[in-house]
Amino acid sequence: MEVLFPLKTQGTIKNLSILEDVQRLFYETTGLGLSLYYNETNQYDFYPTSEKNNYCRLIQSFLGTGPCIKSDQEALGRATRSGSHCLYTCHAGLLNIAVPLTLKGQILGAMFTGQLVSEPHSKESFEHKTKHLDLTPPQKRTLYNSYLQVKHFDKDQLLLATRLIVFMSNYIISRENELLLQGEIFKREEELLQFENRQMKIQNTLQKLQISVLEDRVFTKNESPRPNHKQNRKILIVRRAEEMIRRYYAQSLSVEDVAKAVYLSPNYFSSIFKEITRTTFTNYLNEVRIDEGKRLLTSTDMPIKEIVPLVGFNDYDYFNKVFKRIAGLTPAAYREMQPYHLRERREL
Repeated sequence: MEVLFPLKTQGTIKNLSILEDVQRLFYETTGLGLSLYYNETNQYDFYPTSEKNNYCRLIQSFLGTGPCIKSDQEALGRATRSGSHCLYTCHAGLLNIAVPLTLKGQILGAMFTGQLVSEPHSKESFEHKTKHLDLTPPQKRTLYNSYLQVKHFDKDQLLLATRLIVFMSNYIISRENELLLQGEIFKREEELLQFENRQMKIQNTLQKLQISVLEDRVFTKNESPRPNHKQNRKILIVRRAEEMIRRYYAQSLSVEDVAKAVYLSPNYFSSIFKEITRTTFTNYLNEVRIDEGKRLLTSTDMPIKEIVPLVGFNDYDYFNKVFKRIAGLTPAAYREMQPYHLRERREL
């Protein structure tokens, strides 16, 4: 069809390179023009333009596009609800076929063809089709001449055209789905690459920490024994571990990672970490993360759910639980309790 009307749709199909081939093949096979409706531009792409129906043009010039829009909307609605095509007679008496292009429950657009009659042309048939139209006698005479040029399809030809347009709509959707899957794969690959880059940064820091520990061992090995040498070494290891936590609190950081970097077993590292800091590795890590969460709550207007991953938590509810345990109140309550001048600055 040639008229335009809005559809509540999502997605895109216009960039598919196969569309022009589909239109051309349908026309060469059936002799019928094929309209593709694109929801993103709310327009039709009719092929071939030379085959536009003069009967329809005259109807629209006499009565406007409103009745055509209504016929198409109702047909596409029926086709969408049935999950298939819709063979319908428009308000001007011509047969048309509407096929929605639907992917994952969303209408991406539609295909329309037809503008034909299924019975031989005759004066009686014309009068029957146009008796309800508000036309003047001169308009009817002009329209009758165009009616005689409307394509006539018998039952078998109509069935072939219907099957072909349904097949082509399925092909278009399969190609669109393939592009969506490729996009998802690309997105996942990008996310994986970012994750690997973050892990590499952590590993580089761990390696630097390992080198520092080895250098300390070589240096202290040549020194004369001192009463507090062992304790000082523990403090040095823990301080470097603390530095790493403060730098990479937002990443996936485990006690095993840090223990390995300082050439200690996780259990022994945990014991000396608690001995020096008077808290566990996990508690220290969570406290650093919550401190950063407090800073973001008081200095930005970011939603709490966006803050959660930025401070190293993967679960919103767990973040709330840890925050309340450390700060004594929920993140939302903490934000509301901040000094007025900070809240005012955040709202500007």
